[in-house]
Amino acid sequence: MILLGFLLPRPGRAPTNQSSLTNVAPRTATANAAALEHTRRPSRMSGSEPIPDAQKVVAGKVCRFAENRLGLVHAMAMKYKIEVPGDVERFFAAVNAGHWSDLTKGPI
Repeated sequence: MILLGFLLPRPGRAPTNQSSLTNVAPRTATANAAALEHTRRPSRMSGSEPIPDAQKVVAGKVCRFAENRLGLVHAMAMKYKIEVPGDVERFFAAVNAGHWSDLTKGPI
């Protein structure tokens, strides 16, 4: 619920320039883009590598998405000069570690 408060636009305020938010964490965005590009191109040369099952592929994509969103949360926190709550940090740490049961049982 706290996360939604960070991500939803506030009424009565002009929308922020997206480029100013993405310039704060360009390293994360570049790393995510490179990882995403790697997942889009199937490797046809190496037939010895096992194909990951769908659950692992989705889990990897969710982790990359969470890393990207955490970068956005930190950028917004820096812009508005506020501290990211510990619950938000723990939420993203649980997503990144793949602790799905921690995410579905209620407040962290």
